[in-house]
Amino acid sequence: MPVPAHPLAVRQTIYCLCFVGGVAWLSGVAAAGDLHVTPDGAGRRDGAGWADALPAERLDAAVNDLAGPGDRVLLGSGRYENQFLKIRTGGTEGRPKEIRGVDTGEGLPTWVGTWSATDPKKGPTAVSLGPGVSDLTLAGLRLRNYQFGVRAPTDGEEPLERLTLDDVDAAQMRHHLYLSNCRELTVADCDVVRYSKHAFRFERGCRGVRVMRCTADCSEGDEAWEQNTAEPLPFGFVVNNSNPPQSDFQFEDCSAANNRMAVTPGKYANGDGFVVEGSVEGVSFVRCTAVRNRDGGFDLKPPVSLRDCVALDNGRGIRLWSEATVDNCFLGDGKTGLWSNGGAATVRSSTFHRLAGPAAMTDDRATGGVTLIDCLIADCGAVWKKTSKGPVTLTEIVVSETRPTPDARSKAPADPSIQFAAPPAALPGEGPRPTHPTKGYRPPEQSEGRPVR
Repeated sequence: MPVPAHPLAVRQTIYCLCFVGGVAWLSGVAAAGDLHVTPDGAGRRDGAGWADALPAERLDAAVNDLAGPGDRVLLGSGRYENQFLKIRTGGTEGRPKEIRGVDTGEGLPTWVGTWSATDPKKGPTAVSLGPGVSDLTLAGLRLRNYQFGVRAPTDGEEPLERLTLDDVDAAQMRHHLYLSNCRELTVADCDVVRYSKHAFRFERGCRGVRVMRCTADCSEGDEAWEQNTAEPLPFGFVVNNSNPPQSDFQFEDCSAANNRMAVTPGKYANGDGFVVEGSVEGVSFVRCTAVRNRDGGFDLKPPVSLRDCVALDNGRGIRLWSEATVDNCFLGDGKTGLWSNGGAATVRSSTFHRLAGPAAMTDDRATGGVTLIDCLIADCGAVWKKTSKGPVTLTEIVVSETRPTPDARSKAPADPSIQFAAPPAALPGEGPRPTHPTKGYRPPEQSEGRPVR
């Protein structure tokens, strides 16, 4: 019995015949085709529909050989054991190739590898992107137990352009995204928990990157994971140095929590939510949240801007090493609110609350100083502390129940204009938060898509 022609092959044959017969038929065959895949396959196993799905063992051929620009490879519900995929071919501009998980009754497809936290530097990669693969969408996948979730090559000069990663979640990983040489990259609605090293790592050569509504939670608050599993330098999001510099990164509505390496006597206790290294150019954060990270909520070495961001229960809420603007942010429940060790930092309309140490601190190389404008400082160890020549300038701020400096004998009295209310949705954590009629943080409006977390 002859093997049935693949639906995509049929469509391509029709295209050729119609072209020979007359141009008028071209519009009738322009629609993209779908290939269907399930763990075991079904029926004729030709991918024409769920009843005739290809088996997972033919996923490589479906993606790289059978699907072309504008086509979709659809993965149905189920557990894909030891699944991995090396993508060698993409789509074309305006006609991306799509690999999408579909809930066919038992949830989105779950790929399961063999990585173990007991030997974190060994293990498989779920999805490898070849040099130059462009115009590709990965969506609706659940990955577990891989050393790398999605990896793009660190070598080679051929860029990967117009990639989209949408709702690709991961758990029990060393790294989830480990990407290089990506241009016009969109990462949206990806959630990562229980990683030992980094959730989202942009290694080198990336430009034009937008990361939206993504979460990185290293331990989910499990102290045993932090003590026994988290490697040195656990980070939620990290953009590394490279030559030429990586550039044009925008993070929107993202959160990073519980990045905490084990405390070892004599060693610096690290673990940061968001990390950007010094050579990176053009970085902004909008409505991002960093909670309970061992060291910095945001550790940012190049010039940056932050707007409507929240840092709670971190060693230092925001660490700045260069020029920065900070607008309408909330920093609380940690040791130090804002720490600067570089160029001029201007903080406007922000709130500092319930900090054990100073709201703002300049360190040895903070020659540019810190300026606080229209800020609210309540129940902190001090308004400011400095160990450098960089000034701390206070303009139109309100201070309540806080010492001016750490060595001051008395606190400023409670300000009657401050009201305490239950925290809004944009502020995780417990206990009432201070508000003021004209000073400090205001909760931002929710973005499109999922609610601000």
